[in-house]
Amino acid sequence: MSIQLFSSKPAKPRAIPSDATPEGAHPPTMTAPFTSKAMSLTPTRNAALLKTKHGEVALRMPSKPTTATTSSAPSAAAVKGLAVGAAATMDRAGKRSWSSMEATEDDAAMDSDDDEADDGASHVDEDQDQDDDLEDDEDDEDDQDEDAMDDDNDDNDNDDDEEEDDDDDDPAKPQVNTTFAALGLKQWLVKQCEAMGLKHPTDIQVNTIKHVLAGRNVIGCAKTGSGKTAAFALPILHRLSDDPYGPFAVVLTPTRELAFQIAEQFRALGKGINLREAVVVGGVDMMQQSLVLAKRPHVIIATPGRLADHLNSNSQLSLARARFLVLDEADRLLEEGFSPDLNRILAAASNPQRQTLLFSATITKNIANLESMSMSNVVHYETKSSVATVTTLDQRFVITPAKVKDCYLSYLLGQHEDKSIIVFTSSCRNCETITRMIKALGFRCVALHSEMSQSMRLGSLAKFKSSIVNILIATDVASRGLDIPTVKLVINNDVPRTSTDYVHRVGRTARAGRGGMAVTFVTQYDIELIQHIESKIKVKLSALTMDEDAALVNLNDVTTAKRTAIMEMAEENFGERRRRNLEKQDMHRNAAAAEAAAATKSSKRARLTAE
Repeated sequence: MSIQLFSSKPAKPRAIPSDATPEGAHPPTMTAPFTSKAMSLTPTRNAALLKTKHGEVALRMPSKPTTATTSSAPSAAAVKGLAVGAAATMDRAGKRSWSSMEATEDDAAMDSDDDEADDGASHVDEDQDQDDDLEDDEDDEDDQDEDAMDDDNDDNDNDDDEEEDDDDDDPAKPQVNTTFAALGLKQWLVKQCEAMGLKHPTDIQVNTIKHVLAGRNVIGCAKTGSGKTAAFALPILHRLSDDPYGPFAVVLTPTRELAFQIAEQFRALGKGINLREAVVVGGVDMMQQSLVLAKRPHVIIATPGRLADHLNSNSQLSLARARFLVLDEADRLLEEGFSPDLNRILAAASNPQRQTLLFSATITKNIANLESMSMSNVVHYETKSSVATVTTLDQRFVITPAKVKDCYLSYLLGQHEDKSIIVFTSSCRNCETITRMIKALGFRCVALHSEMSQSMRLGSLAKFKSSIVNILIATDVASRGLDIPTVKLVINNDVPRTSTDYVHRVGRTARAGRGGMAVTFVTQYDIELIQHIESKIKVKLSALTMDEDAALVNLNDVTTAKRTAIMEMAEENFGERRRRNLEKQDMHRNAAAAEAAAATKSSKRARLTAE
């Protein structure tokens, strides 16, 4: 089936007032005993030296950095049928020229076995206990493949010489010379923005809202915290007030928490027209969601898997009249793991006048591939910046031996106990272990990962947002889109596997022009990886000075707390729920494969009989 992400029949333009460790790489091997607790990184040509109080430890590194293409390309099905022909131009302020070319399929695709099992509720028995309906989110990293680095290191060899200083051009800062009224928004929306403290639009809002109002499809890329949600919510509400019906708009997100946050912003901005919105995500009873959808809400905010399940099981749900389809965090949604569900939704949202809006904080190859195709009536805007992170973010690193990293973490939390802190970990198991360990050490904290039920996840997020606790230990489920203004410190307890993940993690602080700090713990195995991230974001991280002796004072307490946490999790069979869900998915996949094989065999037999 040919499915068009962008409508081949462009929406009729409307007049607006005149006024856009890499995979396969091996950890560096040590050539001397690793005994010191105080270290600093000194890169040499093909090696790195860890300077310690007891001498230098050389970490051998490849003479040429090992690179791999990022495995985040869009599936062929997700872009098959994209209209080719229309050309759009982009000036130096951010607009690009588009040339006609055939859609091509990227050879590299992400292995997303655990992506969006979260929302595929129809793939498990629906009458099972609600706790067993917990599916793995896009963020379930326990068994994820080590993601390949997103681009070749060589791409950035000479970038530093060409960079321009844009400290005074922060896209998150309001454009004081422009107003929301000047963008063509209705007066009631302008007043609602003012009531929420939004007096001037940001750069991404100035350069995308006018195109959405004019009926164009839009791809918008801007740094984290720059107001991308309002950039699509405001024009949608503007058009909805002309002809309120439902479903009028469908907004897709990769994570449940982001879906709830977007719904809150729609609810606040749409207060003047009694907006009806519905959140459709996994981990919630499908029958209750069906009752809400039967009332035809104006805006549906959903994760792809669960919405696809409703389309497959609910004959009364129709998206045929939806005027807007929004992919928030589009780079993530266009990955292979979301492809089947996304294609089902695209087929259902068949309105020829539909506008498609893609927004993301990072451009990966899936977005780049869309850029390379001339699509009908599309405007692309990317905020101009020489670095991938905001200038108000203080980015630091701490070199630490892997075996005592937990001591450094507890010490750093104690040094900043008066701040709101998010600690990112690499997997659900690590997240739960660290949460229990930190609690045992006397810190008030909550966890957020995909092994938790949806009610527990929302409860943890509510406690953190309301400052009942000031430490959130999370997997990458919390790395995209969440806007918590009080966050002052982000700690990468495990170095993210790609620069894209790093950008999204540290983007949870220093939002909307505020200041913040991000600290990354770097072990002897992460040297090359952190250097790659620095080259991609075009920022050199500064060393954070820590008192090693003070950090290691509680070594015995930290070790005991972690051992106890691991024993408790083993007794509770932590991870059993995920294992059951994976088994059910495998069972359904095998059944589908067997059915397809039987159909093929039957077809061949019929053909031979006919011959």
